[in-house]
Order: sequence, then C-alpha cells, then structure tokens
Amino acid sequence: MSVIGSSWIRRFLLCFLAAAVFSGWCDDVFAQPRKEFSLRDSICQIRSPRERTIRFVHRVQNVSGTPLLNVGVAVAVPPSDRRQRVHSVRFTPEPLKISTDQWGQETAHFHAGRIPPGEKLEIRLTISVTLNDMEWRITERDLGSLEDIPPRLIRHYLRDGENYKLGEEVLRGAVQSLEIENVGVLEKVRLIHDFVMDHLEYSRDDRWDPADKVLREGKGSCSEYTYLMIALCRLSGIPARYAGGTWAEHASFSASGPTVASEMVSASELQGLEAAEGPGHVHVDRVFHRWVEVYLPRIGWFPVDPTRDDESEKDGKPYRYFGRLPWSYLTMTRGDGDKFESGHLGWEYRSSTRWAGSEAKPARDVLVDRYAIWTRTEDHPDEEVRVEAGN
Repeated sequence: MSVIGSSWIRRFLLCFLAAAVFSGWCDDVFAQPRKEFSLRDSICQIRSPRERTIRFVHRVQNVSGTPLLNVGVAVAVPPSDRRQRVHSVRFTPEPLKISTDQWGQETAHFHAGRIPPGEKLEIRLTISVTLNDMEWRITERDLGSLEDIPPRLIRHYLRDGENYKLGEEVLRGAVQSLEIENVGVLEKVRLIHDFVMDHLEYSRDDRWDPADKVLREGKGSCSEYTYLMIALCRLSGIPARYAGGTWAEHASFSASGPTVASEMVSASELQGLEAAEGPGHVHVDRVFHRWVEVYLPRIGWFPVDPTRDDESEKDGKPYRYFGRLPWSYLTMTRGDGDKFESGHLGWEYRSSTRWAGSEAKPARDVLVDRYAIWTRTEDHPDEEVRVEAGN
C-alpha cells in the first residue's frame, strides 16, 4: 500500500472516530440513548405506527333560568402531517362550514339558535388516525443561520400577542440574562427551554395568564409554559408557535395500551366502549395539552415540550421531549393566538364557545365541557419510516 493511501486511511479513521465521539456526546447531553440511528441517514425519524380512533366531545350546557341564544362553537380540525396521518374526521352534527384561519388551521363551525334552560348542545368529532413516534437528531452543523429564515415566517412568528407581552421588561431582562447572542440557534433554543423549566413549576388553575405574569409568579400550566417559551424565543429572533391537542397521558413511548380514567365519562358510555374494544384499550383525556414548535433554519418546525421535560427531569431526562413527539399526542391545532372576535379559536387550541351576551352572562350559568376518548385499533411497533429534514 502506498504512503499516500495509508495516510488517507488514517485521516479517514480519525474523522470517523471524532464523529463517533461527538455523536456520543450529543446522546449524553440529551440523556436519551438511540439505537440504529445515523445522522447521515436521516435527521428526522418516524417509527412505531399506531392506529387509534379518537372521539372528541364539546358540550355546552345551559344551567341558568333563561334561554341561551345564538350559540356558536368552533372546533379545531386535526391536520394530517408526516407524524400523524388522519384518515377521516366525522362530525355529529354536521358543521355549518369549515374555515381556515391566518395560520392555516382548519376550524369547523357549529350554531344553535337557542338552548333552553337545563338543555345542552353536544358536538362530536370521530377521528381515525395513524400516529407515530417522531424524533429529531440534529446538531448545530445541520442548521443554517437566523438570516436563512423565510421573511413570511419572521412576519408571522416574531410578532407580539396579548399572551406574550414582548414589551415587558421582565421578559426582556430574562433574555438578556441568558447571554445567548453568540451561540448557535439550537443552543439558544436549549437555553431558553432550560430557563423556562428552571423558573416555573407546574400548576393548573383553569386560566391562561400572559408570559410576563407567568414568569413573575413562577408557575403555570402547559399553556403558560408554552406562552413563556414562545415569548423568549421571539425576543431572541427565533420564530415560534404553539401546537396542542389531546394526549393519552400514560402511553408515551410505551408498547402497552393506554390506561383507563373511568371517572371522566359516564359509566354506561365507558362500559360500552370497553365491551367493544376490550379492557385496557380505552383512555379518556380531559386535561389536553399544549407545546411549542420553533422554526430552525434549514430544518423546519421543531417540537419542544418544556412542560413534559420539567416532569421528566425528575427521572434524569430533561430533554426527553426536546425534538421528540410521542405517538400518544394527537395534534389538533398549530398556529398562534387570534382575537376572539375573529370567529375562529382565539387562543384556544381545542374548541371555543360564544353566545349572545357572553360578556355579560356569568360563567356559572353556562357549563362548557370537553373530553376525548381514545380507543385502540392496531399497533405496528416494529415498523419504521425514515423522513428527510425540511418542512
């Protein structure tokens, strides 16, 4: 063998070993071992398809002594994408129309002219869908710079909103404290993600406060974790939006069927479903969930769930949902908040309700309830699909 050939082989082996060490370092940082994954083969991996039927129910009940007039309900229509393939969506009753908002989100609209005292309006969506685990494996070298982000995304996803309050000093001070001007885009996102987890504790109080108040109080629900992270990303020049929907809480990355929360729906309805589907194949969600998507140049929209990672940190895995979505999430909405008067979802990510005089009528006079029932159809945990980067 020639000296030149020998030298070339040595350089090749050194580069290969360096790449292997770097890849191992990334695995340690994100505390999530991978198997049979090559960065060069694919940046985004989609695997383990599971087929589910999900019944989303929105119920409006008039508990006052007077009729409820001119009731309108808007319900998010789940989109198909490379992680979730929606086969069909059936509505009961049929919607008056389906519209698309400025973010590209489809919404089904329903109307009832009058709901008498003690009566209710119930709307059901039956969704047939194939869901997958999705995991991104990227490093800074795979990304472009912030200057590579399309102008239309800058216009849409760096602007302020009533739940972001980008002008508030507490948020601007938080970004300055991170000192992220000279680090790469992915590292900026990671540091913001860590800041949110370090400064918030999970708390649900049935309201959604804006990002500045959430940071001052140091607590919030998944929506409020999301608002804060979006606000800090936008102040750092990184386009960010929210996604949300229903989830099977105990089914993340698990081969076993979802657990049952029988107190969530009537006993007769649950018994009927379990008789048809079998024990352990039914899950009921009344909490729902919202998370963040950030736009990474040359990659596209990248999921980050600071709420779930805050919980996973207790198990030593603070990046379990950094660039990962489990099959147990059904995305119903992607986009951003809107004025309630727009007739779409406003800042909701599931469904919204309005009626004549809704500003004046006490909330205790109208009960709005939502839940989603998951039933198991078929799983293919060993199947795998590789998807190239880009969105």
